[in-house]
Amino acid sequence: MPRRALAALLVVGQLTLTLSGCMSVEATGTRPLQGPGGGVSVQVFPDDSARRAGRPGPDGILGEVDRQSGRGWVPVFRSLNPAWTVAGLPPGEYRVRFPARLDASGNVVRLSDKSTTVAVREGAVTDVRAVLDHVSTGLVVLGVVTVVAIAVILTKESRDHGLPLPPPPPPELLDAVFYVSINLAASSGWENPERSLPPAVTSHFPAAGAVVAARRPRLVFSLTEPLRPTSLNADGVTVLGEASGLVPGQVSYDAENWWVVWQPAVDLAPGDTFHVTLAKDAVEDLAGHEALIAAGLRAIRYDQRGHGRSASPPSGYRWGDHAADLAEVIVRVAGGPAHVVGLSKGGGIALELAVRRPELVRTLALIGPLVPDAPLSDELLASFKVLARAIRSEGPRAVMGELWLSHPLIASAAARPGARERLEAMLQTFPAGEYLATVRDAPDRTWKLTERLAEIAVPTLVVRGAREIPDFVSSTEILANAVAGAQVVVIPESGHLVPLEQ
Repeated sequence: MPRRALAALLVVGQLTLTLSGCMSVEATGTRPLQGPGGGVSVQVFPDDSARRAGRPGPDGILGEVDRQSGRGWVPVFRSLNPAWTVAGLPPGEYRVRFPARLDASGNVVRLSDKSTTVAVREGAVTDVRAVLDHVSTGLVVLGVVTVVAIAVILTKESRDHGLPLPPPPPPELLDAVFYVSINLAASSGWENPERSLPPAVTSHFPAAGAVVAARRPRLVFSLTEPLRPTSLNADGVTVLGEASGLVPGQVSYDAENWWVVWQPAVDLAPGDTFHVTLAKDAVEDLAGHEALIAAGLRAIRYDQRGHGRSASPPSGYRWGDHAADLAEVIVRVAGGPAHVVGLSKGGGIALELAVRRPELVRTLALIGPLVPDAPLSDELLASFKVLARAIRSEGPRAVMGELWLSHPLIASAAARPGARERLEAMLQTFPAGEYLATVRDAPDRTWKLTERLAEIAVPTLVVRGAREIPDFVSSTEILANAVAGAQVVVIPESGHLVPLEQ
């Protein structure tokens, strides 16, 4: 089965770092933080001049946040980036330290381990600043320079384990914001498997925008939490040179630092460009969750109203209501236009947003989209009515497994081992808010979206399974004919839930 993509293409490399043993680390203040818990926001500067200019750097400095537990410290977050924020921390005493760096070849070099202690409070983020005494910004070129490009491939599955990401801090904090799951009662510091978040790639080395001079650089992916060592696939990382082809190497797990490391077995070809792929199924955390977020691309997901942990109001389930929710997420979290991906009804919400708020959409990726106002067959509409009546009379838990897993939209995925179990887990946490709504909403627009599809001017990708039901095949054809330049891709041996089936 081909691995699923695509997160981001990052041109990476490394400037050689020359550090003396001198470093200052201090907390500089606090700011309000939306969402549960508190947070720590870190910036590393090479010197005072860079600090005054507000230019964090360099990459490759290992930053760590530890939580006080008894007389010791339990690590809760690590990153190789010079600027990051970790949120969702329970109030308490934490330590921010910088114990090591990576040299030009990706080897670990210990630092003096300067640290500062901060008191994390509910609803506040503490700013921490670290200034290095000296970092050489000169690029070391040993005869030839090897340029490395890295593509991290991770795909978000259409299941959330019933635990969506909490609302992130305001966009004016930092671009890189990560959440952790911490159980105050657990001696290990990590939440139990039923509640833990999937692991996320926080950073990678070499870092973005630099050049690699080392002939055999180690490639390092830093994770938000410990991994299950036995889950690491030997072929989880692949390196392909545009001219030299597949590069042999060895994948390992650094348990001390929570790193996935790839070590080349041969010298990289001078002047070649290499593409590095970290497969989403290459690693699992201690709870068995696959990696979720790619380095270099901030992935934002939310629960629609009436789904997951979002509220289930008695009304407000019109396309315009959902589009307004999505617009609010993009404005408050992303701080600007975003690449919008939607599956099924999520694709319809993305279309509604693209028409109502085009300034917020960079591109559209629509998977099996339900197109608002497109005609549906009598059979499909009747099946939805049967499902709605059963939910209202017996409750969602009692009927979702029996009726929903056998529904034509779901049947293809439900027939796949592994996918069915994920579907069952999703259905057990589905609140069915829209089905249980007690107030019928009045229309919020007089126009039909199908009449305004031609207004969509952003690049649009439409994906459907080869086994998709006829109603959604028709939706794909509507978009292909109405949206200028829309590209349609058909995935073989898939039904409606392509990301879950492939």
